Amino acid sequence: MKKVMLTILLGLSYTVLADSASKIDSASKIDSASIIDRAEKLNAEARARHNAWVPTQRFIDQANSALSSGDEEGAKAAADKAVFLAEASLKQADVEQKTWKQRQLVK
Repeated sequence: MKKVMLTILLGLSYTVLADSASKIDSASKIDSASIIDRAEKLNAEARARHNAWVPTQRFIDQANSALSSGDEEGAKAAADKAVFLAEASLKQADVEQKTWKQRQLVK
């Protein structure tokens, strides 16, 4: 009887663990895709302000390529870099917008 109960418990544990692993895997895909989406939106905003940095698009392309080939870690890493660069380019655009007057020659 103990062996039967142990077998049932092990079977249930395996089922729960397998289901959890599946949910974690799909969550990481969603996470990578949402980070890539955020990077694309930030980069589009930077382009609209004429201050996009070229490497940002390269990292977005790398992230999309990694995601399509199933490399979740690579996709997330490249997308994180793209978000960082896009945010930095927007911060630079803000600084440039505020300080351009200081660079004007005064007659």
